[in-house]
Amino acid sequence: MGNVDRSVVRQICELQEELLERSKEVSGIQRKLLEGGMGRYPNLGNIVEGARRDVLMIKDQIKKIDSFVDKNM
Repeated sequence: MGNVDRSVVRQICELQEELLERSKEVSGIQRKLLEGGMGRYPNLGNIVEGARRDVLMIKDQIKKIDSFVDKNM
């Protein structure tokens, strides 16, 4: 495995770790919404939407990297 290959694998791992963290964050916020309702946490709807966008962006980046790896290996 060359240096470029290791770099790509490292980037995939970092993105997957970030995706896991963001997914946990979204789950925690959704739990708070269910427990306390929107009245108690008025800004959580915006936070959840932002976190969901982050998750989708990270998933898209992982797909692009996977596609690149498939084409070049």
